[in-house]
Formats: sequence, structure tokens, C-alpha cells
Amino acid sequence: MRQFGDGALQRYNECTNLRQVLEGHYARGIAPNSAFNPMVSRHVRETPQGFVRAIENLMGNNSFVIDIKLDGERMIFHRKHGHEPQLFSRKNTDYSSIYRTMLTVIDPHLRPDLDVIIDGEVLAWKKADEKALEFSNNKTVANEEAVAYEASDKSLGWDTHLNDVLKYVVFDIVYLKGPGAEEIIREAAREVANGIIIPFNPQLTDPLTGKIEGPLLHLPLAIRRRILEKVLQPVPYRLNMVKHTTVVEKNVETRCKILEDKFDEVSTHTPHTKHPLHASFMHS
Repeated sequence: MRQFGDGALQRYNECTNLRQVLEGHYARGIAPNSAFNPMVSRHVRETPQGFVRAIENLMGNNSFVIDIKLDGERMIFHRKHGHEPQLFSRKNTDYSSIYRTMLTVIDPHLRPDLDVIIDGEVLAWKKADEKALEFSNNKTVANEEAVAYEASDKSLGWDTHLNDVLKYVVFDIVYLKGPGAEEIIREAAREVANGIIIPFNPQLTDPLTGKIEGPLLHLPLAIRRRILEKVLQPVPYRLNMVKHTTVVEKNVETRCKILEDKFDEVSTHTPHTKHPLHASFMHS
């Protein structure tokens, strides 16, 4: 219970209802333009072989997802209808002014009229080499972008002449509300449950009933990422979902080989992973 906050055990002892405790935990403090502490990664200080053993012990024989580990700055994007979009760090610092040009890229490429919170990482990106620069370049590139933006007519495409740009790589969506939001969520859940996306056991998640728009933290990762695909329009060099690999092989040797090959660059999750605040997932 400790990963769900200091008061989780006390709340469970008071109500003896685990569902009530978890639902309260997942929904607590999540609203657009209100900063919160997201799930963070837990570094596994092991050799490649030790890392593989740790992951296998956690995953058992289940499918799991490997994300590319990024050298950027964790940023949570908030949009509330009728308000200016914002970017917050994982420690609740408002970075909207520092990365203001990034907001002009993200906002127009999300489904309009929806309140949304997405979780990702801001990178400095060299277009010619199609690779990320070291994290220390983020602020320099942000300043260069700001100068170029102010000198432009501020229409879409103002940044096409830049060689180094900021890029937002999205790996999660934790809130969706507004016209059509419920149908997007339900459609994503149906598609995942039917095995359209990745192998998934729908019995490991509760059926979607009642009002479901708003916080998505209780939904499995597979559903949240399918929702992302429906609301996010990628932009070359500027905005995309994180690259990932789904490991479905059951053979232990094959699974271990995949993990060892990607040891230096991965974060791992199961398709059923939820998004508990303050909790952690594993990376090498």
C-alpha cells in the first residue's frame, strides 16, 4: 500500500474497501492546469543480467512494453478549454514561459475542444541527424526558438528553417474530458480488449461503466496509449509518441535476449500498468 501514498493504509483500515482507496488515489488532484506529481521511473542499479532477472520476476510470463529511454526533461502538458495551455515539470514547476514555443506545436495538434493532460519529455533535437542532443542543450534551443518565433508571423510552419528544435515525445495521457471524450475512451477500450493493438487480458481491468471522462489514471496503459493515438497528430521532428516494443514471446531465453539487447535504453511496463501518482516503474 505504501506506493499509493502515506495515508493509503490508514484509509483502507477505515473503510476496508480496496477499490475505494485506489479510486480515490487515482483521481486525487488530477485536473487541467493543476500541477501534480506523476508516476516516475525507478532506476535498477544492476548488471544487464541482474536487470533481466528483476524484470522477469516482475513480469512473470506476461507480455510487457519496452519504451526507449529519453535524455530530456519530463513535462506534463495541460489544456483546459478557454484557458492558455501550460507545461509543468514533474516537480510542479510551471515551465510554460521557458518552453512557450513548444506549446504552439502541441496545442494545435491535439483534438480540439477537449480538456487534456498528456505526459512526455521535451528534448533538444537535431533535424539533420534525426537524433536528440544532450539534455544540457534544452534551454539554449528553447531560447533560439523563442527568438525565431517572435521574429515570425507566428503561423504554423514558423520553425521549418531551424536546424535544432525542441521536440515533445509523449508517452501517456492521464486526463480527457469534453465533447466526444467518452466515445474516444470507450472505442479505445473496445479495440484493446478485442486484441486489435497488443495482446491484452481484458479480465484484468474493470468494464467501463457510468461517467468515464476525466482522469484516466485507473485505465491500463494499453488503453491510455490507444486513446493517445486517437487524439494526437504527430508532427515530424516536433511531436510524436514514444517508440516502443511489445514483447509477447513466452520463451524465457528469447525474452531475456530482447531485454539484454536494449538494456541501456529502456523503461519497462506491462500493458495493464495503471498510473498511480508518486509511484514508479522500472528502467535500466
